[in-house]
Amino acid sequence: MNQREIEEILELIWTLREEKISERKMVHDITQEKEPEKILNSMRENDLVRFSNGDVFLTENGEKYAEKIIRRHRLAERLFKDVFKMDDSGFEREACTWEHVLSEEATDSVCAFLGHPRVCPHNKPIPRGECCNKYEKTVSPLVHPMSEIGVGRSVKIVYILPSLQKRLERLTNLGIIPGNVIRIKQKHPAMVVVCDQTTIALDKEVASEIYVIAVNDKKS
Repeated sequence: MNQREIEEILELIWTLREEKISERKMVHDITQEKEPEKILNSMRENDLVRFSNGDVFLTENGEKYAEKIIRRHRLAERLFKDVFKMDDSGFEREACTWEHVLSEEATDSVCAFLGHPRVCPHNKPIPRGECCNKYEKTVSPLVHPMSEIGVGRSVKIVYILPSLQKRLERLTNLGIIPGNVIRIKQKHPAMVVVCDQTTIALDKEVASEIYVIAVNDKKS
């Protein structure tokens, strides 16, 4: 029994359920795997799935296992897309590999580095980890909302999670895009930043949706 095959099936069950694809369709897709009956029966014996009226469901153990796989995959997507600037096919390919090899400790480190993001690049929720629940007290992430950065600091934009699409379009037009370096010039009464020698005013709500990493600690 191949562990990677098992993990891919658990991920598939989770994803198809999340996309509200019927259990019948779910079973049909799963049975396209190599030796599906053998693998699924083995998974049932190991209390990862259960069968009911021809459908397959995650058990409590299967649910916890699948959640960890999904968490690793979606955090890896954020890392490779937002930090390493890979294209869609590239970050998907790498995420599919990393979901099988990251330890829990490494996964939490990636999550902390990214500032505990809540959604993947496809806007699907990233399951929360223990580090997400305690990071405010015990873990200092390297990626922060721009609204938390002090005046005079220079930061690089890592990713943007706008609540409104028109905000993303406006920010893009202003040059506020992942990879660009900006300097925090003012925080009150409005947030003012300098991007490519252009001074830009942003309201605090917008600034809280822009995630950045410090590139130096010198104030000016």
